[in-house]
Amino acid sequence: MNYDVAVGREGLNIDPGMLHERVSWHTTWRLDKYVGDFAAFMSAAMENVIGATQEQVEAARAYFTRDWHENQRPYETLAVDGNLLVTSGLNALMGLLGTAAPAVVPFSNANARLGCGNANTAEAIGQTQLQGASTLLKAMNATYPIMGTVAVPLATITYQATFGSADANWTWLEIGTFNGAAMGGATIMLNRKVPVGGLGTKASGASWTLTETITIS
Repeated sequence: MNYDVAVGREGLNIDPGMLHERVSWHTTWRLDKYVGDFAAFMSAAMENVIGATQEQVEAARAYFTRDWHENQRPYETLAVDGNLLVTSGLNALMGLLGTAAPAVVPFSNANARLGCGNANTAEAIGQTQLQGASTLLKAMNATYPIMGTVAVPLATITYQATFGSADANWTWLEIGTFNGAAMGGATIMLNRKVPVGGLGTKASGASWTLTETITIS
């Protein structure tokens, strides 16, 4: 089953064969698994940022995040293709294009989350949250999401979050994209993916970085 194609059609009471627009929505995921505690590293590093402006704080977060990842070598990297764009996510996208009531919270650095859970229940378009008994939504790493530029012919956006040593220590069977701190309430699930065979079991002492790239063409 292919969940990665969305088709849009526009008609103006003329030959239906004359107007036909096809939109492709494609998602790829990468999971990098590291030994060490990213959260503890960031906490210690940011303690030295004293008396800085908000702009300087964000620059420091970006620097230390990049420094940690560049100086670590993942012990395993997994690639996953595809997702299911759920109804709540599609409605949110349309709301962001126009005027939604209530207003839709953007999937920005301040609001976006990547989530994981321990349920392998198949994706369904009406789902509004992860299905596991154990779930966690993790905030964006510094500078994410990263948007594609006008020089790139395909529109892309990349989200990234790192789950530290104390985070999500269970078997990862589902992942998704959200725009709130916790599931439920006003938080919206954009998409959900159940990778075949799961992504492994995370344990204390490891930090896993989940990166998602969405391409629309």
